[in-house]
Amino acid sequence: MAEGRCPGKPTQNKLELGLITYANDKFCEISQYSAVELIGSNHRLLEEDEHSPADLQSIWQTLNRGQVWRGEIQKRAQDGSLYWANTTIVPFSDGDNTPYQYVAICHDITAQKQLEAKLRRQSAQERLVRQMAERIHGQGSLDLTAILQTTVAEVRHLLGSDRVLIYQLNADHSGYVVVESVDAQWRTITGTQIYDDHFAQHYLQLYAQGRVQAISDIETADLTPCHRDLLASFQVRANLVVPIVDAVKLWGLLVVQQCSGARVWQADEIDLLKQLTTQTAIAIHQSELYQQSQAELEKRQQAETVLRQQFERERLITAVAHRIRESLDLNQILNTTVAEVRQLLQADRVLTYRINPNGTGSVTNEAVAPGCLLLMDQLLPEDMFPVESHRLYQQGRVRAIADIRQDNITACLVETLHQLGVKSKLVVPILHNQELWGLLIAHQCHRYREWQAWDLDFLKELSAHVGIAIAQATLLKQASQQAQAEATINRLTRMLHTPGDAIRVMPQVIDATVAAFGCIGGQLYISADTEEQSDQLYRSGVQPALTLEVERYLWRRLAQSANAGSHRTKSSGEAPTYHLYTLQDFRQDPHLRTLGAAFEAVAIHSVLIVPLQYQQQAIGWVSLFRRELGVSLLATGGLPNRQQTTADANLSSQDLADTPFASGWNAEDIKLSQTLATHLYITVMQRRIEATIRHQACHDRLTGLPNRLLFEGNYSGCGRGD
Repeated sequence: MAEGRCPGKPTQNKLELGLITYANDKFCEISQYSAVELIGSNHRLLEEDEHSPADLQSIWQTLNRGQVWRGEIQKRAQDGSLYWANTTIVPFSDGDNTPYQYVAICHDITAQKQLEAKLRRQSAQERLVRQMAERIHGQGSLDLTAILQTTVAEVRHLLGSDRVLIYQLNADHSGYVVVESVDAQWRTITGTQIYDDHFAQHYLQLYAQGRVQAISDIETADLTPCHRDLLASFQVRANLVVPIVDAVKLWGLLVVQQCSGARVWQADEIDLLKQLTTQTAIAIHQSELYQQSQAELEKRQQAETVLRQQFERERLITAVAHRIRESLDLNQILNTTVAEVRQLLQADRVLTYRINPNGTGSVTNEAVAPGCLLLMDQLLPEDMFPVESHRLYQQGRVRAIADIRQDNITACLVETLHQLGVKSKLVVPILHNQELWGLLIAHQCHRYREWQAWDLDFLKELSAHVGIAIAQATLLKQASQQAQAEATINRLTRMLHTPGDAIRVMPQVIDATVAAFGCIGGQLYISADTEEQSDQLYRSGVQPALTLEVERYLWRRLAQSANAGSHRTKSSGEAPTYHLYTLQDFRQDPHLRTLGAAFEAVAIHSVLIVPLQYQQQAIGWVSLFRRELGVSLLATGGLPNRQQTTADANLSSQDLADTPFASGWNAEDIKLSQTLATHLYITVMQRRIEATIRHQACHDRLTGLPNRLLFEGNYSGCGRGD
């Protein structure tokens, strides 16, 4: 109990500044002040600063009205500790009803208030642990970062600390601050990497076994200088560390720090952190399991996606390959290919580029989206697909270019592709009999495109099917051409062996030959057998406008030029096998310009000359005339050079069967004409031998006159087998 008095006539302010006039022993015990120290002192000596001015004002207003005030007041003892008192203050008033003295009757309820605070704190701690457990077990995706962030925030709020953080260890025993909750006046250290060699060597194993470190004041604690300096650098004065152990592995630490001053950590605070670290370890373990399951699920989904893509690719390739192989016509096969590929890849342009044996090439088939340029109508530069890159394509090289501007090509080629509307391209080789037949190319023109592995794999597999289809179509075409050639040779052979003289048979043969080769004209020239006989020249179709004498002279000149080697091509030995001439060839030889002019007058652009010969013995030749120049000649926009116009007889017919030379003749034409020339040579020689035998059989060797008796004698001798 304590009494107070206000000296003089009291006012409110004076009353509030009133002096203590009495204090009993119990009050002195609670307040830790002696009666001498209290009596005469202002009552504010005992008041706690945490009471708000509004609360104190309310108390004095009640007392000034002469009313008794009852309530709980927190006061500060002499040693600075706080205590609670259940207080009743009774005012004593004078005749004016103005308080001049009051008596405060106090009951110490500190233990009760501490128990209430402890119960509240325990309730809050239990609620926090329960909420964390609910978040762990009730949250399907288990966002570990969010759980840890919420945990440090709520722990800091509950314990009233300056900073709470979670520190995760790395495999090398270093670590970093994962999350933190910190008061605004203190430094933020989230993400800070920390490595303390002394900590790693001496404390990691202890923390793994459950050690808790509670430091009330780093200035007085038994710490190594480096550890103290580390804590001081983070503005830490008091530090509480509880390990987070996931199974048997030390995952990290839960740390509570006081920066404003020293702090004595309570047992219930340590127990709370232990419970939270247990829940945190569960959350971490569950999160790791969830992440593992998600990784396995994602891996399985990726595998399933790959399998679906493979299945879809194989299904599409099978379907496209079936549609490709429905036809054995090469042009239809390639048209189907480019159309199907463009639709499936959603490309702007897909084309096939055929590479000729001499290294040149051209677009053979294409499918384009509306608004895109047709490349079959364009003159492509030679460096579009340079010859030196053919070897790489032969070895299976593929190109997937997302942006032509970033490709390793020349600036002029980039400009050419830009003019053609190409932004991205995909190129795969088409191989036929292990040789580079051409290229299958996809273009993106309206946008840049990052080609996927699926696109590339699809095009590579499809190009293999195209190569097989080309082989099948080529074999069929060769078989068909061979059958047609055999039928042509058989028909012409029957004509050659038809009884009758050459004057009647040979015109029929040259007419049939011109028709079989699809030419507009031709000639069969047979040189004289004896001096008495003249050269024989049989014509069919369109002919050069020349007199017979001039024409024979020019043909002889042409034959001499060929035999001299200037325009001949050899297959074996020294014997010429065939000769290809164009108007340019005729213009280059001054002796043949007249023949060239005569051909030009009737629109004959190319001539095929096949000699009738065996080894070095030539008895004439077959000449065939055509109007069209070849694909290669037309593509160059002019007449070719000598190298382009002379075919290589050493190339196999399989390589050249589908490739017209500059003069419009292909290998099948050459092969068929050579076979025909051989039959013509044999037929002419047989007729000459037969004529010689008949002459010898019926003419006297001395006189050379016909001798009927000699003929009949020789004939009858042959009949008897003599």
